Amino acid sequence: MKKIRTAQLGITHEHASGKMEAARRLSDIFEVVGVVDDSASTTARQNALIHTGITDPDAIPHRRVIVRGTKGTFELFPTEPIPYSNPMTLRFTFAENNPEYAKGTHNIELPPMSTRYDAQLIEFARCVRGEIENPYPYEHELLVQEVLLAACGNTNWSK
Repeated sequence: MKKIRTAQLGITHEHASGKMEAARRLSDIFEVVGVVDDSASTTARQNALIHTGITDPDAIPHRRVIVRGTKGTFELFPTEPIPYSNPMTLRFTFAENNPEYAKGTHNIELPPMSTRYDAQLIEFARCVRGEIENPYPYEHELLVQEVLLAACGNTNWSK
């Protein structure tokens, strides 16, 4: 079957590295022909920019979700375990004993997960090949791009 040639525009989006890893892993379906680093143009248009992207040294292992409360803390890390064969860790820290856990910190290692992007890219390939109908009408796709351009300040919003 003929491979779908694809390129990635933008590497600073929080999901960029995961999508690229999935496309490269699905090499029987996709041929990655290029990647465009958009970080310089994004930075130039902003007064301030805070991000964690793959351009930061060692950024992926430090992405996490933290919920803090008066009786404890919940932490899930890394939120993007790349490669996906790496496990994620749940860390609970309790200020006092409770029925299930003693006071203190408890780490639970979760089993490796499959990439969340494989299914998306396989569905995309099936749409491109005409095997399935695109679940989103072209009007929706156009609206998404128009909203994105307006949100970035590259066009005036007129709807």
